[in-house]
Amino acid sequence: MYAKDLSNFSAPLTPEVLEAWKDEGFGLVIIQSVDPPPNYPQGRTRQQIEACLAAGLIVDAYIWLWFDASTQDIWNKLALIKDLPIRQLWLDVEDTAAKGYDTVICEQTVAEALELCDVFPTSGGKPTGIYTGKWFWEATAYMGNSEEFKDRKLWAAQYDGVVDARVFSPFGGWSECRVKQYMGSQPDGTDLNVLSDAEAAELEEPEMDCGPYKDAIERAVNRLQIELAKKTASGKPAALSKPIVREISSELFQALQS
Repeated sequence: MYAKDLSNFSAPLTPEVLEAWKDEGFGLVIIQSVDPPPNYPQGRTRQQIEACLAAGLIVDAYIWLWFDASTQDIWNKLALIKDLPIRQLWLDVEDTAAKGYDTVICEQTVAEALELCDVFPTSGGKPTGIYTGKWFWEATAYMGNSEEFKDRKLWAAQYDGVVDARVFSPFGGWSECRVKQYMGSQPDGTDLNVLSDAEAAELEEPEMDCGPYKDAIERAVNRLQIELAKKTASGKPAALSKPIVREISSELFQALQS
């Protein structure tokens, strides 16, 4: 499966453009959550996401990390996508503007930003991934090839033109990438990505309807409370009879089998 990523500065999205993307095999769009300076289009983040969702595309979002900014900057960007069904968040780690930080401080800043992003309720329920490039991550002036975050999903910027996520140059303790950005700066302002088999499989998993399980558990809990209340009122020990336990167990088992 293929993915497009774009910022607020990309060309406006239209239904025709999005249908063409789908026809070309793009099933995922990764959109930057940002309010740009006044000389750039304002409020485009939500417009882009809503347009993609209306077209039946799956949407991820990425959050640019400024090493010099406060945590409020992360909160502001998350607020822009509040209540939208974002599948996965990615923290964009490639800030070259900050100077004078060592690897320890950079690690701490990334860890704090990830912690904030992890609180955001994504529809996929996965921890926030990291977007970065080998050139940045290995630089001694920045991450120093830290392996602190190797358990996080990696979206790797590797502009080799090879449309295969398995063709990946390891760094930072990562032996594979989940998404590979293989080509950037398209005429429409987007970049091109290919997903690994594992990431594509996650996108294709049907959403689980937890309603029946929740209802069955609520009924079981209510039944338990009622039966225990009867025992207490009659002055009998709180233990339930075997037939009642079997009835409740049977109902829960049937819900699991549905």
